Order: sequence, then structure tokens, then C-alpha cells
Amino acid sequence: MSLPCLIAARRFDVGAHLPFYIDSDQVGWIRSSDVRLLARWPDVFDIDDARVNLAPSFNTIDLRSAALGSVIGALAAEGRIPGWRNETYAIRNAFDAPPLAYIERAASRFFGTLTYAVHLNGVVEYADGGAPKLWIARRSDTKATDPGM
Repeated sequence: MSLPCLIAARRFDVGAHLPFYIDSDQVGWIRSSDVRLLARWPDVFDIDDARVNLAPSFNTIDLRSAALGSVIGALAAEGRIPGWRNETYAIRNAFDAPPLAYIERAASRFFGTLTYAVHLNGVVEYADGGAPKLWIARRSDTKATDPGM
């Protein structure tokens, strides 16, 4: 990964996003340009100038998951959520926190939710006594999101 790519990856413009809440928990950041897409579901989202809230009527994990699932399905059909994986993923704010809802993993980027993944790098020592080598993981070029990174 090049230095400009790292700099771009670490730059986050709060002004270009609205926080996404479930109950009183901020669970993500939605790009301001994508908020208008969610306005089509006023029964699912309460949207104002400061934030996007999942409607309080969705007060169980099953109700939240179903409501988000129908929205995510429609957005994916329009090409707004690329890289569909058929992988159910929990929205939570800590690795060991109870889930607030379940969504398709590909939708995590759209909603700006916290995700976890495994990335393996390694130090390899060779029998010839030369200097150890560092192996750096690289995503497959065929991945739907961030190919080759």
C-alpha cells in the first residue's frame, strides 16, 4: 500500500457523514450523499440534519434486523451495496458486546459500522541464516471490496 493510499484511508471527514444510531448507541457513520437514499423509508429511519436513527419502534434485535434487511436488499438491487457475501454480520460496538441487529456483511460499509476481520502477516526465518523476511498479507484481486489491498 502506498503512502498516499494510507493517508487517504486514515482521513475521515466528519462533515461528510451523519452518525447512525440504534437506540442511544451510535453504531456507524453514513455518508451524507447516501442519507437521501434512506429517506425513502420514513417508517424505518428518523433522519434530521444531525443524525440518522433507526426508528424506535424497532426495539428488538429481530425487528431491527428485519427492517434493515429489507432496506439493504433494496439498496443492493440498485447496486448501492456491492460485494454481497451472504454473510450475516452483527452490528455491535465492541467485539464482545451483545448485537443490536444483524445485517448482510456487505452493508457494513454503507452504514459505517464497526467490522472485525483477520489479517495475517508473519516473520519467516530461513535455514540459511539470512535476515528474517516479513510476509505481508494482500487481499485477493478478485475480492469485491478493496481488491489487491
